[in-house]
Amino acid sequence: MPDSRLAALVAVPAAALAVLIAFVLTLIGAAWAVAVLVGIVVGATVGVAAYVVSGARVLSALATQPIEPGRDPRVDNMLDTLCVNNGFDRPDLLRVDSAARNSAVLASGGVVSIVVTDGLLRAVDHMGLEALFAHQLSVGAQGDLEFRTRLIGLLSLLPEGLARRVAAGRLVEPEVFSTDIEGARLTRYPPGQVTLLETLADGDNRVGGVSEIGAGLWLVNPLGGDIHTVLHPAVEDRIALLREL
Repeated sequence: MPDSRLAALVAVPAAALAVLIAFVLTLIGAAWAVAVLVGIVVGATVGVAAYVVSGARVLSALATQPIEPGRDPRVDNMLDTLCVNNGFDRPDLLRVDSAARNSAVLASGGVVSIVVTDGLLRAVDHMGLEALFAHQLSVGAQGDLEFRTRLIGLLSLLPEGLARRVAAGRLVEPEVFSTDIEGARLTRYPPGQVTLLETLADGDNRVGGVSEIGAGLWLVNPLGGDIHTVLHPAVEDRIALLREL
């Protein structure tokens, strides 16, 4: 069932396109009824196509590749154990060919995907890997994740300035500190989350193909720079909170 919020967002430009096409067709001599019908068909087709591809847009921009089961037993065992012990469906696991240390979570069609850069997979030890998957499984369970993923995909079709204005009124990101705490709760071991964040802080976190609007899907700021925002507070502040648990 399409999300009504996204359907409404798609319907506006689709309707505008339908009106424009009908208007142009009448100007070149088409019958009014034919022009309206063609406009409606084209507008609806474009709107549906935009909605359908919205979930894949974010992944395609990252050039992700699947991590096939059995390729890395360490990864498989850790993810399977956490899923079974906590009642999660196993998500798709994808990699990005990048030396950066970062990870994202997306959802489309009811399927959650955890994206991990090669740099982070190489850098994390056993404790950090457990903390990573615990954190990202917690993100994957958030009810609005698919809406946020598809919205980011739809907004990527718009000019950057317009996309930011639309996102400002519709894109509400989860609270970072609460998500960190939930990840620690799954493992019952906050020092594991601290180890993960320290590993992230010790490397470059910049990931190519990530838009400013899509940055909130990532574990730490994927855009580079030392500017801390509500979406990506200072890693040191996140570590300090976890050490208090």
